[in-house]
Amino acid sequence: LADNLRGRYRGTEVMKLIEMIKLEFKLLLSRKEFFYTFTIMMVLISIGFLSKCFSLYGRDIAKVYPASQLWFGWISDFSKIARLISELFYMFALPFIASLAYSDTYFIDYNTGMIKNIIIRCNKKDYIISKTVVVFASGFIVIFLPLVIEQILCFFVAPVSGRFDILHTKAYQFPYIKAMQFPVLFINYPYLSNFLFAVIAGMFGACISLVSYSISFINKKSRLLVVAIPGIVYVVYNFIVEFLNMRHLSLLNYLYSCVTFVGNTSYLLKVMAGMIIISGIIILGRNLVVKDEL
Repeated sequence: LADNLRGRYRGTEVMKLIEMIKLEFKLLLSRKEFFYTFTIMMVLISIGFLSKCFSLYGRDIAKVYPASQLWFGWISDFSKIARLISELFYMFALPFIASLAYSDTYFIDYNTGMIKNIIIRCNKKDYIISKTVVVFASGFIVIFLPLVIEQILCFFVAPVSGRFDILHTKAYQFPYIKAMQFPVLFINYPYLSNFLFAVIAGMFGACISLVSYSISFINKKSRLLVVAIPGIVYVVYNFIVEFLNMRHLSLLNYLYSCVTFVGNTSYLLKVMAGMIIISGIIILGRNLVVKDEL
């Protein structure tokens, strides 16, 4: 009987957590910051896409690049506007867009006093976990989804495959193949390669968002610091390693799918794992060690 009651209790707790996560997703989708960040992403990829379309207008179909190489993550040498937007996004905008979507949600609840009303009505653990899940998902969605949409748009203006390469070389003769991440995918399954880079960028955005969220448990005074610190660290770090000519340590080079001389992809995975672990320690520490500061 005791085991049966415990099982029912656990089942009830899981259902409560699921309901909390659903509620947080509803709050995310109704949030103006999420709408703004998603809109900014769509504007960026739309401007880049249209500039590429204008650059390709009037070309012989045999000299149109395949859709896989018109994607946002590729260098667009034939369109200076598209290249500039793409580079600025990966250099500067990505971490800030990811953080702005939903990472300051706990900061707002705490400083408006809303958290007191919420904790009275639900388990604090469920509240923290549900927010953590949705914050992580928000950073992924605002980065990943627009990148995939842009790739789909490219199918309407370019062939699926073609012999005309964006770097004027045949794929099987690609001179920088050893410098690329996932070279086998690039040659044999270019769209899967682009999708994988979109996933990686989305996961990095999710990790950045999670770090910002964890900062809100430490910093209760400045909302700007919550959303800006991870992005500032990202930009400064990339500038430092580029200045020191240590490109294999530049996070930018792992996120940008264009041809870059980088090290092992496991480096980026380790960095993201470290971000998740550090964020988890901060969140758990502030809610388990420091029991309740309400």
